Amino acid sequence: MKSRATTLSLIAISIALIVCHGCGIKTRVRAPEDVRPEQIVDLRAISVADGIRLSWTRPDRYQNRDPMRDLSDFLVLRGSDDQPMEQVAKIPITDQQRFQQQHHMLLVDKDALMNHRYRYQIISETSDGYQSRPSNEVVLVRTPPPQFGAAQLGRQLPAVKSQAGGGPPPAQTP
Repeated sequence: MKSRATTLSLIAISIALIVCHGCGIKTRVRAPEDVRPEQIVDLRAISVADGIRLSWTRPDRYQNRDPMRDLSDFLVLRGSDDQPMEQVAKIPITDQQRFQQQHHMLLVDKDALMNHRYRYQIISETSDGYQSRPSNEVVLVRTPPPQFGAAQLGRQLPAVKSQAGGGPPPAQTP
C-alpha cells in the first residue's frame, strides 16, 4: 500500500513537471538597472500667468540604451523652501500605441503661490513599476510674468511714418 502511494505521488510529480515545463520566464533575466527609464536631464521651469510651467523631454530609452515602449507615467515632485519633496501629480502616458508620440512634455503647477520658492523634479515610471532616477532639480521663485502692454510694444517696434494721402509712397525716378 505504501509503495503504491509512493508510486502515485511520483507519477503526479512527473506529470506536474512535464506540464509546468512550458511555464515561466522565456527571456533572459535582466537586472533592474537595465529596465529603468533613462533619467530626465532637461527639466526647466518658468513663471507664467497661471502658475509655474514645467517642461522636459520624454525619455524613449531604458538606462541601458535599449528602446523603451512601456513608459506608463511621470511623477511630479515639488518641495518649497527647505521642505522635502512630495509627489504633487501623476501624469499618465496614453499614447504608447500611437504612431506619433508626444516628445516634449508640459505641465503648469497652478497651485504655486506668488513670491514662494519651489523646487521640482520628475520621475519616469514604466508599466511594471520601474522608476528612473529623479531628474535634474529646478528651483524657481514664482513671480508675475512680464506684461506686454501697448506702450512696451511701441518702444520695441520701430515707428512707422504714414503718408499724408494715405496712399503708396511716390515712385523714385533714377
